[in-house]
Amino acid sequence: MPVVGGLTSDRALKLLRALQPLNIVGMDIMEVAPAYDQSQITALAAATIALDMLYIQVSKKRQLNLYNFATKMCHLRHIFICA
Repeated sequence: MPVVGGLTSDRALKLLRALQPLNIVGMDIMEVAPAYDQSQITALAAATIALDMLYIQVSKKRQLNLYNFATKMCHLRHIFICA
């Protein structure tokens, strides 16, 4: 059931994006009740929030891969310069 004064979709997305620097390892979406969501706005909001979380996780993975690649390249460069 909707809660008076609860989070709006916009605030929930902003909150999720603000948590991006943290190491979030799991997420659960609750309280999507199709019986009370005739226009499916809540379902769309939940799907958008879940998709945003996936984007954040992929972005972190890419950043980590780029960091690891750059670190390896610097290490190889150091080996070649010193050899």
